[in-house]
Amino acid sequence: MVWKNFDFATVIGVIVGEIVVLFTRANTVGTQRVWEGGIINLRVDSLKSSDGHEAIREVVEHNGGVVIAAQTAEGKVILVRQYRYSIDMDLLELPAGRIEKGEDPFPAAQRELTEETGYEAKSGKSSRACTRHQAFAMKFYTSIGPQT
Repeated sequence: MVWKNFDFATVIGVIVGEIVVLFTRANTVGTQRVWEGGIINLRVDSLKSSDGHEAIREVVEHNGGVVIAAQTAEGKVILVRQYRYSIDMDLLELPAGRIEKGEDPFPAAQRELTEETGYEAKSGKSSRACTRHQAFAMKFYTSIGPQT
């Protein structure tokens, strides 16, 4: 079976010869937890398609994060300087942080703005649409993940 139109955001494809084999979580035949931490968990899923093709996926589990784009009354965008251990450098970033389990993204973004900058979002939207002088939050993925 050859698949020509599929959504990479919801399925992962593996090319086997001339055939594209799509794997979803429905194809999971086994899971092994390899790390359980305070911020992330790591697991390895074994997958098998209906026609017998097999694949392995390494999955990072995380509650998610938020970023808030906030603008002052003077029209300035609020940034913070953050040291990032993984690259051993300071970066200028929009205020951001982790979402606690069960927490809604927009209140989490408001919390991060206040914690990191002292500013408070007086108005805002939790979507892609926003107008000037508003803060907004949205759900997005920076990457669908590396293929191994």
